[in-house]
Amino acid sequence: MAPKLRHSIAALLLILLSVTLSAQTPAPRGVKVTLDRYSGPATVTAVSLGKFKLRVQVERNGESQPLNVHVELPATGRDTWPANDVEVRDETGTALVVHRTGIEWEKLLVPVADNAGAFIVQALEPPIAVPRTRSDKDRVIQDAVSGAQVRIANWPQGRVAALSIRFDDSHPTHLSKAVPILREYGFKGTFMVNPGPKEPGSRQNYTFQTQQAEWEALMKQGDMELANHSAHHRGAKGDEDMDREIGSAAEAIWKLTPGKSKLMALNLGGGTRWETTGTLRHYLDKYHQFDASSGSLGMDDSYGRRVEAFRKALETHLSRGLWCRVHYHYIGEGLSSSEANFRAALDIAKQHQDKLWIAGMADIYKYRRLRILGGLVRAM
Repeated sequence: MAPKLRHSIAALLLILLSVTLSAQTPAPRGVKVTLDRYSGPATVTAVSLGKFKLRVQVERNGESQPLNVHVELPATGRDTWPANDVEVRDETGTALVVHRTGIEWEKLLVPVADNAGAFIVQALEPPIAVPRTRSDKDRVIQDAVSGAQVRIANWPQGRVAALSIRFDDSHPTHLSKAVPILREYGFKGTFMVNPGPKEPGSRQNYTFQTQQAEWEALMKQGDMELANHSAHHRGAKGDEDMDREIGSAAEAIWKLTPGKSKLMALNLGGGTRWETTGTLRHYLDKYHQFDASSGSLGMDDSYGRRVEAFRKALETHLSRGLWCRVHYHYIGEGLSSSEANFRAALDIAKQHQDKLWIAGMADIYKYRRLRILGGLVRAM
């Protein structure tokens, strides 16, 4: 090969290498990538391939045991990733199974095959485009003659903030304690239920089926709301299992609320493990759900000073005009929340009732979405 040709090829290779290296910047700010529960010769690195996209490289360096990579995406602040839209694929484009916990979808555990060394983590565009968010100015309608203006209120009836009160696990005390007490105060609650049939290995005690007639009667009265806590509160192993856990629970709830909107909150539950190649968005859209796994104040007495914590949280949400969310498990003496503490929190809400819209989670979500989109809301 002629010397000039060799020099030209070498120069071209240097240019290509320079372009490749310049395109691969360090991992996005706030992203943490580590080998899970491992110390040894293997190493892991991550480089950014663009907004909400990164390449993770594992160098085994002679390691022969199975490895898992833990990827933690920022869940708050300016660098927040849309965790519900994130998937993982190998470099051939094949979707990989990812392990997550029910209430921390931004934390991914990716098993790495012996013959694989790299994979791509990326956020997909939602399959259904979200309409453009309207500014406050765009939400004003003005009469051309009189000049009078009409604006979509932050919350119905001119309320300052919203409050939802949630109950998890379809426990008997929801029917015997929570519902009667809520009715005393004139408040609406959202009940996260696990309506699946009994099976071994589940954390759910299956009181829903033994009390199904009571739940049906409750729904006929129409003053409370049901939501999806998965069929069995046990997580899922694989795409089909996850689809059943979310889908069968949604369908059971729809049967109890015929003729009403299919829209409902979904919370996969703390302490559960979910394995799927898909995004959470896929399941949310398929079953008309919205994610309610974060942003809620736990009211179990074991956390300590719950009544005072609620008072402060409510004051903050009132001052900022936001949606305050709280959740309970079991109500009664010796259970998650004593009746006295439950009533004390409701007393605080009652004191601010003229400023609060106290409603079910689906009602609040739908109104907030309608307002943000300036009246353009996708039918559920």
